[in-house]
Amino acid sequence: MTGSNQPLIVVDGTPMDNFTGGVDDVWGNSGTDMGNGLSDINPEDIESMTVLKGASAAALYGSRAGNGVILITTKSGKKNEGLGITVNAGITTESIFLKPDMQNSFGQGSVGAYDNQSRLSWGPKAEGQTVTDWLDRQVPLRTYDNIDAFFNTGTSFNEGVNFQQNIKGTSIFTSINRSDDVGITPESKLNKTNITMRATTFLDEAEKWKIDAKVNYINMNAHNRPIQGVNPSNAFNTIYNLPRSLNVAEFKDCVDENGKMIWWDAANNPQENPYWVTKYRQNNDTRNRLLGNIALKYAPVDWFDIELRGGTDYYTTTKNEKVYAGGNTTPPSGSYNEGSETFYENNYSFLATARKDNLLDRLGGALLPSAAI
Repeated sequence: MTGSNQPLIVVDGTPMDNFTGGVDDVWGNSGTDMGNGLSDINPEDIESMTVLKGASAAALYGSRAGNGVILITTKSGKKNEGLGITVNAGITTESIFLKPDMQNSFGQGSVGAYDNQSRLSWGPKAEGQTVTDWLDRQVPLRTYDNIDAFFNTGTSFNEGVNFQQNIKGTSIFTSINRSDDVGITPESKLNKTNITMRATTFLDEAEKWKIDAKVNYINMNAHNRPIQGVNPSNAFNTIYNLPRSLNVAEFKDCVDENGKMIWWDAANNPQENPYWVTKYRQNNDTRNRLLGNIALKYAPVDWFDIELRGGTDYYTTTKNEKVYAGGNTTPPSGSYNEGSETFYENNYSFLATARKDNLLDRLGGALLPSAAI
């Protein structure tokens, strides 16, 4: 129930850590949505993808491939007319695709009775009758679309340039890509810079010895990642469960003259004003990641080769969270947390491959004995 079902990600023959950041488990723990490791790969660098499962995955990568393997091959450079430079740019917008069906007939309360401190929306039918709201004001009872009122249309700007060329048997590929995203939750944004350099060449005139080297650097910065799970600071949870006759736009000015959060809920375990969360419960994180590998291949004949490969995956993530005073949850005086975590993994493998008909009593196919450290 608590194990991971993520497949093993292998980029150019080297496994990479496909961590799934954040906490949202069956025990009720929750936290910020940190995405996953695969998002660090620049899509523009990918040449092809292959899915392995079952015995073929286990034979190559052992128990780590229990949930399958996604093999990603990135671009290595090919012969181009002219300079071989490609420039790309794009703009993408995003919005909430599927919304839960919400009833818009009944106001705040339960069993047909109005209650301005109830979290339910099964009070009297909202027909414009006068009721006393949470500020003791006399207002007409009506319902509101708080989902569209609070969430924005997200935007993503992506720009990149790459160079690929083959010069006298040496393939070269380099790229730089930048993306700037603004999320659908107010005040949330993320930017990423991805730099890749790769070169492949033969070491002898007979083209029996081949070396392939690659390095990929990623820098990612995020501000106000969404909070997930059953959490009073989760804007999605708050908006979806807000009584239908409360207008979230009235809470946009989220602090009073004393610096206290303005919110209707006076219960012992209240939710937080989602506008206050975006401005006064801030989280930031920065990740610097280095992916690199080098492979030496020797092919004495056209149907048999051996390959020695080494690869590394190294990243450091620093995070901080600032909670201002004036909120309605603990600690009331505010807090500041900062942390850092570092991960690294080195992989080494030896692979011998034979491709010849009638090999091993006409079984055909490929013989792939391998060892990894």
